[in-house]
Amino acid sequence: SLEIALSEYCGEQDILTRLHPEEEEQRLQRGGRTHQNDRWPLSKSGWAQWRRFVRGHRFVDEHTRAQDARRLVDRSAWDSYFKFAFVRNPWDRAVSQWFWRCKSEPRPTFAAFLRSKHMRSMNRRGIEIYAVKGKPIVDRLCRYEELAAELEFLAERLALGKPLEMPNAKGAFRVDRRHYSAWYDDDGRDLVARMFADEIALTGYTFEDR
Repeated sequence: SLEIALSEYCGEQDILTRLHPEEEEQRLQRGGRTHQNDRWPLSKSGWAQWRRFVRGHRFVDEHTRAQDARRLVDRSAWDSYFKFAFVRNPWDRAVSQWFWRCKSEPRPTFAAFLRSKHMRSMNRRGIEIYAVKGKPIVDRLCRYEELAAELEFLAERLALGKPLEMPNAKGAFRVDRRHYSAWYDDDGRDLVARMFADEIALTGYTFEDR
C-alpha cells in the first residue's frame, strides 16, 4: 500500500518495484508510475543476489534486504537519503499474513500456518529489510500501529505538499477483524516470540491479550 501511495511522487530516475497487477493498476489510477528502473545491475550485486539471479530473480523487489538496497547507490547518496521502514507487531503481522497468503477456503489452520514456509519467509522479510546484523541502517522505524501519525510525519518530512493517503490494497482479505490475540494459544504465541526474537528485542513489541 505504501509503495502505491508514494509512486505518484516519484520521478523518472527513481526505482519503483513490481507489485501485483491489481496494485499496479491502482498506481496508475492515482496518477503514479508503475514499476521502473528495477532491474538489478550486475555490477552492484553481492553473493546473495547472484544466487537469486541463478534462480531467475532479476529485479529489485519490495522486500529487498537493506544491505542489498544499499549497494544500488553510491554510499554518499545513500547517506544523504532519508531512509525509513515500517515495522509491525509480529503476532499481528502473522495473522495478517495468514489471511493474505491463504485467501481461499479451505484455509489451513492458523497453527499450521505458523509452522509453514510462509512464516520462515516472513521472518527473513522482517528485520533484514531495515537492519544489517541486527543494527538498523534507516533513519526512522515507523510503527504500523501509529499509521496516521507516521503518515503525517512522512508527508511533512518528505515535503510532499499534501497528506499521504494509503489505499486499502490488501486489508480486504482479512475478513475477520478480531484482535490478533484471539487466534493464538500458548504454543503459537511462544513460537512467534522465538522466531522473531531479534526483531522483538529491537522494536520492543509485546503480546497483548485482549
